[in-house]
Amino acid sequence: MTLQLALLFAIGLLAAVGLGLIFLAGARGRRLRRRKQRLSGRVAALRARLETYAASGFQDVERLHIELRAADDPQQMDAALRAVGGGLEALEPDVQERLRAVYERSGLLAMHRSSLREAPDWRTRADSALVLGHLGDIEAIPDLAASVRDADEDASTVKAAAARALGMMTAPGAAELLVTELAAPGDWSSPRIAEALVEMGGPAYAATLAGLDHDSANVRAWCSRVLGQLGDPGAVRPLMGRLLDRSGPVRTVAAEALGLLADPTATSSLVEAMLRDPAAQVRGGAARALGRTADPASLSALVDALDDPDPWTRIRAVEALEALHPDDAELLLEAVRSGREESSRAAAVALERIGHVQRWVDQLVDAPRGGVAALEGWLVMVARQGGSGPLRRAMRESAELATRARCAR
Repeated sequence: MTLQLALLFAIGLLAAVGLGLIFLAGARGRRLRRRKQRLSGRVAALRARLETYAASGFQDVERLHIELRAADDPQQMDAALRAVGGGLEALEPDVQERLRAVYERSGLLAMHRSSLREAPDWRTRADSALVLGHLGDIEAIPDLAASVRDADEDASTVKAAAARALGMMTAPGAAELLVTELAAPGDWSSPRIAEALVEMGGPAYAATLAGLDHDSANVRAWCSRVLGQLGDPGAVRPLMGRLLDRSGPVRTVAAEALGLLADPTATSSLVEAMLRDPAAQVRGGAARALGRTADPASLSALVDALDDPDPWTRIRAVEALEALHPDDAELLLEAVRSGREESSRAAAVALERIGHVQRWVDQLVDAPRGGVAALEGWLVMVARQGGSGPLRRAMRESAELATRARCAR
């Protein structure tokens, strides 16, 4: 009997404890619900107030900061600020500056910088990157650049968001910070940082121009590329100086940038690089740039480049000659006659691509007797070096029997 009483007492005690826990849990749940309701009410009231601030372009930053503290929850503050007006996208510069000050005073910028670095969920990291970009937080540039360079970060989500955020940076000092970040080479990061500078446009010009004198070859190379894409003619002479850079890749990119700027002022420097630089890649880049510059003064040098030992340089020289489209074929014919195998073959290809060979074929029928002999001599000489395409087509397709016969001969 004593054992039964003891068991009953124990069961009663456990039941009492269980009921007590249920009561306490219910009371705690009611308190949490009341707290959530009060908080929701404060947030709703805050959002209504924020709409008023947004309508005025967030003019009174100090007062807004005081009202935001009533939310007592950084996540709720952030959500409320992002929900008002048109959101964070496409903010006017003055509004962006004031809203950035609100985020700074409220600790929200620090929260997003920390989330970008440390949040376990990639969605949170990507979202924070975009928020920092929309607000133009230049102090976040090192963290954004680190995300772009992170080999373990996903390229299509967080890296892409961080790269996009870098492109939104327009505040004073942003371009200088981006140029500094180029000192750390990265196959994925450097192009994205350069794209951000190009997207920035004019405000990036001074910083990238100064970057041409940076100690890092990576900075000098990417700044050269950015200057070419920005298109400011003031960069022509500084880029001509980079054609003498100690780094071959920098010289190559400088030549490409000068081609994009297409200023005849650079012709003599590009010719010098094409004919004398020890690096084949630089010579080829200079030849290509001369084709884009389209300065007739470079014709003779381009014909000389057809004798370059590097096949890619010869191809670039042919392409440049094709772009210049010289009316007089004599320079190229002289190269074909030179007897130098590679130069002769490249010149023959250039004559065909420019259209001289086709024109000679078309003139075969109506040319006087002496002229026919000259045309046939040119055609035979060029055909022996690989420029026989128009001859073969004329043999198959020409309606003139005399033309077909002369081409066959």
